[in-house]
Amino acid sequence: MTIVKPFKAVRPVKDKVHLVASRSYVSYNDEQLHAKLSENPFTFIHIINPDHDRPNPAPRASTELFRRIAHRFNEFLDEGTFIRDQKPCLYLYKQDRGDTASVGIIGVVANKDYRDGKIKKHEQTIERREALFAQYLNTVSFNAEPVLLCHENNDHIDDLYRQAMAGMPEYDFTTTDRSRHTLWAISDEQLIHDFGFAYEQLESLYIADGHHRSASSSRLSEFRYPDGNVAPDEACEFFMAYIIPASSLNIHSFHRVIKDLNGLTKQEFLEKVAPLGNLEKISHPMLDKHKGMIDIYLEGEWYRLDASSRVKPFEPDSSWLTNNILNPLLDIKDLRTDKRIRFRPGSVSALDLAAQVDSGEFACAMALHPVAFAELKHISDHGGTMPPKSTWIQPKLRSGLTVFTFLEDEKVSE
Repeated sequence: MTIVKPFKAVRPVKDKVHLVASRSYVSYNDEQLHAKLSENPFTFIHIINPDHDRPNPAPRASTELFRRIAHRFNEFLDEGTFIRDQKPCLYLYKQDRGDTASVGIIGVVANKDYRDGKIKKHEQTIERREALFAQYLNTVSFNAEPVLLCHENNDHIDDLYRQAMAGMPEYDFTTTDRSRHTLWAISDEQLIHDFGFAYEQLESLYIADGHHRSASSSRLSEFRYPDGNVAPDEACEFFMAYIIPASSLNIHSFHRVIKDLNGLTKQEFLEKVAPLGNLEKISHPMLDKHKGMIDIYLEGEWYRLDASSRVKPFEPDSSWLTNNILNPLLDIKDLRTDKRIRFRPGSVSALDLAAQVDSGEFACAMALHPVAFAELKHISDHGGTMPPKSTWIQPKLRSGLTVFTFLEDEKVSE
């Protein structure tokens, strides 16, 4: 049983939604960020980066910076760029990426369900990042990007989607990456009740993207109520989530590029890899692959290691690679901190991976098969974890499309 509740979202006015909603702040490089901030006065990034072009920027990750973010958020409200819904709503959001689409509900879920293991994770978090983001939340008092949660396919919830989409959408716009974004605000009490009841019948929800945001939200009440005396219906005991069925979740691989071969020559490395499966030279990487197949590029040539008979059921290829090649052969012990390894999302082509090796910056590239939802679910259900950067998830959510504030009907504290 998982609680999913409606909330009064702060969200952009209709004529500016396409200008406000942005990709995650960290997805932009410095040049893109400067262009976005210089050319678009309405982008949500102005809130997250309130010191753009200011002579005395606040230190990074400081309380002063967090206060300025809260102040800029309030300015967006004062300027009329944001409005607040007067009734609690659930928000049906559909993202159409041309070849694939995702549909689900944006609502708030209970931190207690996260702490009790009803909202399940597959990734370990870093304590200092948890604490820092909890401090950020305590200062700014809002969630601007929902955690992505997933559940097994459910016909009843699909029927409720169809009912909600029969009405007129609140937003319908397309972004420059050719994704179409459509959002319906659901205020009908019966439909809200039906969605809530349907989610209560689910055994679990699974974090697809947003492990640190979930963990930090769970710690927020420690900052606000150090004595532990927090009411279960306090807004800070919930966090915003986009909840989708498995059919709407697209899990792509994260490929590995390696700086060096740990002192091995190409031939020595291939000789050590060969006993781990069937190793052969190939000319067409990443075609017709399946679980347990890893494509390796080094010194201008592609090889395929077929270790499918060695990989255990529900074992992600990323785990097998770490345990059998990266750690014992290349001496890469901690994927989070080792500077000899980098990660590239599954959207990167084989030509791009090869080019990074050919440039001399890296010695080797390894292309992996994506994790299946069944593997993610199995690992989460059994309390396991995957190596860092095992999944590159779609949909990628927009910041500022809906904002959940912990001080409803008020501006956030500054």
